[in-house]
Amino acid sequence: MVTRFARKTGIVAAAVVIAVSGIALASVSRTDDSEPIAVRPVTEAEKALLYRAEERLIYRCMAEHGFEYDEIPLDTDDPDREFPYVIDDVAWAKRHGFGDATSKEAPPEASPNEVNLERLSQEQQQEWQATLFGDGPRVSVRLPGGGRLSTNTDGCLAEARRALYGDLERWFRARRLIDNQSVFVRRGVREDSRYEAAIADWAGCMRRKGYQVADPGQLRELAFQRSRNLKAAAARTIEVRAAVTEAMCATSTSLPGVVLTLEREHGREVETAVRREHAELNTLERAALPLADKVLASPHTSSGPSPDESASR
Repeated sequence: MVTRFARKTGIVAAAVVIAVSGIALASVSRTDDSEPIAVRPVTEAEKALLYRAEERLIYRCMAEHGFEYDEIPLDTDDPDREFPYVIDDVAWAKRHGFGDATSKEAPPEASPNEVNLERLSQEQQQEWQATLFGDGPRVSVRLPGGGRLSTNTDGCLAEARRALYGDLERWFRARRLIDNQSVFVRRGVREDSRYEAAIADWAGCMRRKGYQVADPGQLRELAFQRSRNLKAAAARTIEVRAAVTEAMCATSTSLPGVVLTLEREHGREVETAVRREHAELNTLERAALPLADKVLASPHTSSGPSPDESASR
């Protein structure tokens, strides 16, 4: 996997195995197995505080091990628009085609940490990665429906999270299950017979327009095959034409409405299934806020919070 840090630095870490995106839902905790009690989730500003404190702790840890590390600023850019099932916006398709990475204008610039790594020998780079991400024992969580996520329990990343949240395994389980909510929802939608019927209607529309495909994935493969030996401008024309046709067939069938209904239904199911994890995460994050304040209020070069500070959370 590429961790949050690696995504922004281009550094691949072996610390975590699977990368996913998540959705935010309200959370509850329970005094027992049957009585849920509402818990206020942390705000976006408080999430940003926790993020910056984690980065500061990583910076200090890396410095203590003799390595340079640039704290990664919080990414406030709007995420690229997602169409997890089918493109259903004709105007967007005309501008962006399929919106793949190959359609972007330029690759991102190298991050400060990438630049710093390039100055190191291969052996030092390996030591830098091991110091940041760890190379020892792991904690893991099994995902519903299969798959497993794991992270190392050593390294500066683990140390920073343990300092903030106390119980790394408890935090990691809650965080990763919640991060995967959208994955669980989309899996449920795609396996629903109503979605399969709606996709079949969409595919019939596509066939009538000259595209012999059963789903959007096949459409992308077909467009690629038709354009792979062409110059960029001609290939782009084929991509946009296919994407626009995809969107036109989506908006002329029941597919968008079916997807909306199914996402709501499966979303409620998933939210219920992980509500205990929401409560766990909110409890840990809310308890970490005072320490995060102290970490960021202390001098930048400080060696970090004292044991008394960590114990006082």
